Amino acid sequence: MDDYENLRAIQLVAGFDDDEIAAFVDACVRRSVPADHVFFSMGTLNSSLFVICAGAVKIERLGTADDIPLATLGPGQTFGEMSFMDGSRTTAAVTATEPTEFLEISRESVDRLLDEKPGLAVKLWRNFALDLKQRLTQTNEIIDQYIDINQVLLEDRSLREYYSRL
Repeated sequence: MDDYENLRAIQLVAGFDDDEIAAFVDACVRRSVPADHVFFSMGTLNSSLFVICAGAVKIERLGTADDIPLATLGPGQTFGEMSFMDGSRTTAAVTATEPTEFLEISRESVDRLLDEKPGLAVKLWRNFALDLKQRLTQTNEIIDQYIDINQVLLEDRSLREYYSRL
């Protein structure tokens, strides 16, 4: 599958016409990395958005006690959006779990593209918002599960007493 078809199939470019997708592809750089390649660690600066064409990556929160897996992403999925949008430091680590091919687009390239095609801005930011809304919904579901588990645990008197002593 070529880069045009890889992009056409993802939410990020929903509503783009053929010329807009072609312009977006032209702004991307195709790359490949081996398994275990670290795209970025928690707290680093990132100004690129990544679209996975083949392979997979794992996203984790790395802590002092345990690493917390957040997601495994594959073809057609994107990562790096949060720091890409506002230039903030990354909130997770991303590592290739197998040889991975991807498209990378820098914030500077997107800014140039949006200057050339201002109509794209509304579509692109709408698509970002929809993607982030979906991810927030998934996060809320995970939080609800933790709350439910904690409620069950707290109903157990011996556990409640144990935790109250901590």
